[in-house]
Amino acid sequence: MSAFSEDRFLDGRVIARQPIRGFRSGLDAVMLAAAVPAAAGDHMLELGCGAGVASLCLAARVESCTITGIDTLGDLVDLANNNARANGVESRVHFVAGDALDPP
Repeated sequence: MSAFSEDRFLDGRVIARQPIRGFRSGLDAVMLAAAVPAAAGDHMLELGCGAGVASLCLAARVESCTITGIDTLGDLVDLANNNARANGVESRVHFVAGDALDPP
């Protein structure tokens, strides 16, 4: 991955870098996060997290939940963790490389 864009979601409350080529998050990630019935204290799991946009949008909505994202692509996992740090949620949102059928 060499070229990235910096995109804003939820009226700029979530900022995420993501690759210009390949799968990119958009309104679908925002809608997915809005549909998750998370509550305070819940721990959520996102499979196929990509750059982490859906998890970051969920973290912006439910401030006291924790989220783990899994993706098979290590480069995207690194990018997602950088996005979590950039949004100040790295203490409760983290991403790991692995297979959803055999999670780490």
